[in-house]
Amino acid sequence: MVGDAPSDLASARAAGVTAVAALWGESDEETLRTAGPDVVLTRLDELLPLCPARR
Repeated sequence: MVGDAPSDLASARAAGVTAVAALWGESDEETLRTAGPDVVLTRLDELLPLCPARR
């Protein structure tokens, strides 16, 4: 799950999925990093390589 707020990252963890912080959104970088995401993205184009291929 990709989010730009600490609550998004908490929701991802609660759902048992990877928590991805998007630094281009609502919250500042320090706040998002403190929330403990699994992955931090600085640009949208960094997301696609994280997505599994569909067959």
